[in-house]
Amino acid sequence: MNVQRKVQCVLWLAKFESVTRVRREFRRVFNKEPPHENNIRRWDRQLRGEDATQRAYQREFGVRNPPKRNTILGLVNKLETTGSLVSEKGKHRSSRLPTVVVDVRARLEQSPKKIIKTFVAGDRVHLLNVSESLKPYRVTVVHQLQEPDKDKRLNYCRWFQTFIVQNPAILSITWNLWPPRSPDLTTPDNICYRGISFAFMLTGNPWDCSKDLTWLVDDARNSSVASRVVDRDKMICNNETYPKKPVLPIMGMIKTLQDECPREPPTNCTCRMEYVAPHPDGVTLRPVTTVNCSYRGLQELPGKLPSVTTTLLLKGNQISSLKPLVSNPHYRGVLDLFLDDNRVQSLGVLEGADWLLGFRVLSLRGNRLAQVPTYALDNALQRNRHAAYLYLGTNPWLCDCLFTPSFQDFIIKYRKLVKDIDDVRCSSVDGDDNSYSQVGETTVTEHDNKNHLLENERHGHYEAVSLLQIQTLSRSSVCLEPSEYLVRPLDLINGILASLIVLVVGKLIYDYWSFKKTGKLPWIVAKMP
Repeated sequence: MNVQRKVQCVLWLAKFESVTRVRREFRRVFNKEPPHENNIRRWDRQLRGEDATQRAYQREFGVRNPPKRNTILGLVNKLETTGSLVSEKGKHRSSRLPTVVVDVRARLEQSPKKIIKTFVAGDRVHLLNVSESLKPYRVTVVHQLQEPDKDKRLNYCRWFQTFIVQNPAILSITWNLWPPRSPDLTTPDNICYRGISFAFMLTGNPWDCSKDLTWLVDDARNSSVASRVVDRDKMICNNETYPKKPVLPIMGMIKTLQDECPREPPTNCTCRMEYVAPHPDGVTLRPVTTVNCSYRGLQELPGKLPSVTTTLLLKGNQISSLKPLVSNPHYRGVLDLFLDDNRVQSLGVLEGADWLLGFRVLSLRGNRLAQVPTYALDNALQRNRHAAYLYLGTNPWLCDCLFTPSFQDFIIKYRKLVKDIDDVRCSSVDGDDNSYSQVGETTVTEHDNKNHLLENERHGHYEAVSLLQIQTLSRSSVCLEPSEYLVRPLDLINGILASLIVLVVGKLIYDYWSFKKTGKLPWIVAKMP
């Protein structure tokens, strides 16, 4: 903040008597952010007396001798009357300047390659620069039109008019309206005039790389448009998706993506490059692309994918097998995989797979998963530093004493990773034993529970686990206590066998004791021949 603007703020404060009005006037006049209101009040206090102004001058500029009282009052008076502290321009201008200008112009016309400094010495070089806009170290030539020049200019205008009529696409380049709507500049005939091939320089234009500029990487023919853009490697994108990124690498990535995209039946996928990120090598760019194959009626994962695929959308299909994630090399670079609403029933094929060690997003919502190898997933997630999202909700999860405890520990351990943990619930199937667990002496089916659920829960006879969140289940709701087991036929047979064994062993011990004491053999031994 210079001294002139500080003094102006003090004058406005004396006029308006409002710091807010001063800040508004400062913003309107100077088109800059106004100073803080405390600074304006401080400047006002400093300028109320000459002594305070002198002390402020010493602090601001670190000098010992501040301006005298009369000098300060003179500057304030000059600012009030003229509105500026700058001296009048041209006060000491030489009276011979017009004569010097005429002489310099005449000598420049005779020797245009010489610089002005060779014609004028001393401070007049600066005066010429300011008054006549003549640069002392730059050749300045004024060309006066002669009589033959008029016919030449007219002939050129007629030729250029004919050229535009025969080549309308040239205006698209001239006025930065690329790519032209018509005609197609990829045809060499459209950019030739009487057999003349043109070279284009397109650097400096605000190129919208969201449009189709892949013709820039078309080097199939020497006569192609791309080969005639001599500065295509210097063209820069100017849109939100690829800001300040070079056009040529971006278009090369897009063209590669279009060539490798599985757009043919039965996949009918679409491919799009979302943005580009710096490659770990710090030199090249890495594309972030999305391949959308959702709702295509696919029964298996696509066999081929673009080599730069990072996100794969496969929602709403009929896929049941995930084996290509293990065996197909096209899936090694896939970081985000969305398999919602498919028919996946098992993740056993992914046990020990390298893909689990590098994925970022895995969405399996709305499939047919009842169990998963929790130990394999736990081992993979402990080694995967890139995993960010895992979706397992709306699947018919089995809730029993064998699977649920380990699965519950797994989703609670990775609560921050399993984003839809509230949707991970027990399955609800008619006639399924998992629907309700017995905690009393009477067993109620799911059908009966529809009529008596409220009454039973009020009296504490049953605990429902169907459609309950697995993370909130208690172990007692899925694992029955020993006292609660019913006597089954197999259990009765085992009891009888155990009793017989005890009786046989006891009889053997008794016979042995009786023989030692009385010397008599057991009855059955005496009867044997």
